[in-house]
Amino acid sequence: MQITRSKAEIEALVRDNAAYREDIDFIQDTISKDQIFIGHLTQKSPAGNEVSVALTVGMYKRNLPELIFSGVPSNVVQNIVAALSEGLDFDREFLRSERLKQILNFDVMALPIDDPNSLEVMQVCRDYYTLIGRHEMQAVQLVFADENGSFPWSPECSDANKACQPLFGVTAGF
Repeated sequence: MQITRSKAEIEALVRDNAAYREDIDFIQDTISKDQIFIGHLTQKSPAGNEVSVALTVGMYKRNLPELIFSGVPSNVVQNIVAALSEGLDFDREFLRSERLKQILNFDVMALPIDDPNSLEVMQVCRDYYTLIGRHEMQAVQLVFADENGSFPWSPECSDANKACQPLFGVTAGF
């Protein structure tokens, strides 16, 4: 369940919870070095299974949306974030969902998240944005086609690909 917290509530949580304080401090330190924070967690999908999720905090500093991945290995996520954070025009078109991109020989689509503030998976990002006074969050989910070129919303998509890549907050035509 998504939790909307006020700045005062987040500051109290940071003050009273050492683990959360370390997380927020690490995010702030990473972003202060002009880097992108990549968080990894497990999340229950809408179908009820546990999936591995990665998300960014700090893409806003490059005028780019935050990224959500599911079912993608950490080293692949790091390489993709590093490449996309360069902000090349070609990649900006991809992140605006204007075209597909080939990554590791798979078709990848960037799907806009309708309301990233409503997603539980975005909690730490939402809290960080609140702490720095940033109220608008944009996010996209990078979704990989399976080995046959089918995306999770397609009936032809493999069950394994559908299970590890649930669509978070995406409703536009899917």
